[in-house]
Amino acid sequence: MHVMPLVYSDLILPLTLLSAQYLLPVVLNDPSFVKNVYFYPLPQMHFLIKLSLTILVLYLLYTSFPFDLFLNDALFAYLGSFLCFILNAIGTTKGMLAISRTCAGASIFNPKIGSKSLVGVIICEGNLLCGIVISYFIFNSIPHDSKNLKDVSYILFGAGTITGAVGFASSFATGIICAAICVMDAKDPKLFSKLVFYEFLAGSLGVMGIGIGFIMKEKIKIFV
Repeated sequence: MHVMPLVYSDLILPLTLLSAQYLLPVVLNDPSFVKNVYFYPLPQMHFLIKLSLTILVLYLLYTSFPFDLFLNDALFAYLGSFLCFILNAIGTTKGMLAISRTCAGASIFNPKIGSKSLVGVIICEGNLLCGIVISYFIFNSIPHDSKNLKDVSYILFGAGTITGAVGFASSFATGIICAAICVMDAKDPKLFSKLVFYEFLAGSLGVMGIGIGFIMKEKIKIFV
């Protein structure tokens, strides 16, 4: 299969027609369009530059990126490994962002909550590290020589998606709970020891997701 004709017909030609459809009315309705381009940037010019850069990047990807290694029966397995990592990373980022925003304000009343918020940060980081480990296991468990590669790919996709989604929810919930505990601790420090249990409760969801993902990954031995 030739890649270049597909790139031109499926990608470059529609984008070119779209840009022409967008820019031609501007040129016809505004005779000073050409003059304005040379004196100051217009939104239409910004759109044209972004469109040109997008076409160039996609063209370079189609001509140099080894898609044959990924566009096969193992595609869903690669996608599951990617989702396992990226969802855990996004969840950890959102959780830590919620903790940092709250601690930045609540630490004015009680500076000691900065050290107490490390519990939530550690749980979020733990979810991310475990997600990276499962993603690595999924990536290395792809049996390229197996006759049932497509079935195995679906199983690994499910394992990665479940692990990533549960890790995302766990980190996000941990961040929100930790932020709420920090606010309450700034008002009454005695509440921290009574409420820190809820952080571990949210963090345990990530452990359950990791366990389910690992069990699903082990099930591919049936098809290999």
